[in-house]
Amino acid sequence: MEKLRFSICLRCRLIEKRSKTDRVDAGVIREMAVRLDLPECPPEPKEVSHLKALQLRRRQLFEDAKREKIRLSQTSDKAMRASVGRVLRLLQREIDSIETAIARCIASSEELRDRAALLRTAPGVGPISATALLAEMPELGTLTPRQVAALAGLAPMARDSGLRTGKRRIGGGRKTLRDVLYMAGLSATRNDPSLRAFSDRLKANGKAPKQAIIAVTRKLLIILNAMIRENRPYQPT
Repeated sequence: MEKLRFSICLRCRLIEKRSKTDRVDAGVIREMAVRLDLPECPPEPKEVSHLKALQLRRRQLFEDAKREKIRLSQTSDKAMRASVGRVLRLLQREIDSIETAIARCIASSEELRDRAALLRTAPGVGPISATALLAEMPELGTLTPRQVAALAGLAPMARDSGLRTGKRRIGGGRKTLRDVLYMAGLSATRNDPSLRAFSDRLKANGKAPKQAIIAVTRKLLIILNAMIRENRPYQPT
């Protein structure tokens, strides 16, 4: 966001705009897109927008339930525990309702249904991670390996300064999607022989266990991107 603001301010100076309003910002962004010949983004399909809203609501309800469970562990008062229990039951009913709506949304769209079935053939990809990919990365299948890793925040970023070589770390991107994919990568490491062997090689070369899982997650996402692009199920390597 800071880089975008800096770019807007720089463009304002280059095209001699002295004011700073939303209308000016919008015009500068449009002018920048025209001069850089950026590709147009097609409008998001209605079913994807609806799925994205459902996915967001489910995540919110899970976070609320997590907080209530913490509160339950922090009190021994019977009345308070009963109150938390009622809230948890209400949240679970809402979660069940949202998950039913998610399944109905995917089933009603041939494209979403086919993509979900394809994604589910990969190790570690269950209904939650498949839904997250459909809702939060509709670009899947149209990106290069480097682009898809960067978009999920799974690409190591250089942090060098002068003569100092900083430690590469992942960051940025779509964090909520990255969190879901990390669990998928962890499951894939345990259940898929080829990805487990990849993880073992990394750890044998000195990588920490968590670094190895992140690398597996990145590799899995690149595989999923190729699967959608080529319309083929998962093939162990």
